Amino acid sequence: MAIETLNQILKQLETLEITELQQLNQAIQKYLVDKQQSRGDRALEVLALQMQQ
Repeated sequence: MAIETLNQILKQLETLEITELQQLNQAIQKYLVDKQQSRGDRALEVLALQMQQ
């Protein structure tokens, strides 16, 4: 991510209320869990394919 984009995001965070920041935090945590799960699922698929060979 470009540093400029990251700085813009950080500035926008300053405008949010506590409840909005909490909602954003929950959404980010869910996104990260889903992404991690997806990677884990793909790793299992690759392992299963390798075992078949």
